[in-house]
Amino acid sequence: MKNLKIGARLGIGFAIVLALLVALAVTALTRMQSAGDMTNRLVHTSIKNQRNVAEWGKHIEVNSAMIETAFVATDRALVLDIAERMKAVSARSTQLQQDIESSLRNEGVKAQFAAVKEVRGGYLEARTALFKAKLEGDDALAAKIHGEQVVPRSAAFLAAMNKLATMQITAADAVATGILDSYRSTRVILISLSVAALGLGIACAVLITRSITVPIREAVAVAEKVAAGDLTS
Repeated sequence: MKNLKIGARLGIGFAIVLALLVALAVTALTRMQSAGDMTNRLVHTSIKNQRNVAEWGKHIEVNSAMIETAFVATDRALVLDIAERMKAVSARSTQLQQDIESSLRNEGVKAQFAAVKEVRGGYLEARTALFKAKLEGDDALAAKIHGEQVVPRSAAFLAAMNKLATMQITAADAVATGILDSYRSTRVILISLSVAALGLGIACAVLITRSITVPIREAVAVAEKVAAGDLTS
């Protein structure tokens, strides 16, 4: 440091402090981007899927109630009307299913969603068979299908959906926790870098000042001795 010119010393000091400030800015931007991505995922994927799963579950409950009404109905026209209403509800459920499936990222939720799809397939088959028997006037077959297929498969479908809803909530909570953890760690990193930049800046200022002032003091002392007639310095 003593062999460097004053300009070079100042340049080195400023460069060190500037490097820390750049590191601080880059870290802040990177962390903010990460937090933004996780927040976007929470709002536009996790929470949206929660709403879709909840709506889908309500549709299942509505269709289950309509199935029971159709099962005890004796009016063929009423059975046909219920069947048409259920088709509309099922169409919305299919749309929700597609929306959810396209945005799933959690592997556990994906596996449970696949299980829901499989159970739903069996449920729809049983439902179709029940309506076919009712419309054909075969009450005995309808009763058999209702008791042996529709009721247990409907219950299994609802159970699978409830499990999916719970897992989706857990996944959303994990994303929210990740956002909070990222905020805390970012705060620690930024504070640490800020303190380091401040400390290093002070240290550089002291060292550079001393490297300039100490030689000047020594030169002044020598000059004073020479002026006093002491030529031994």
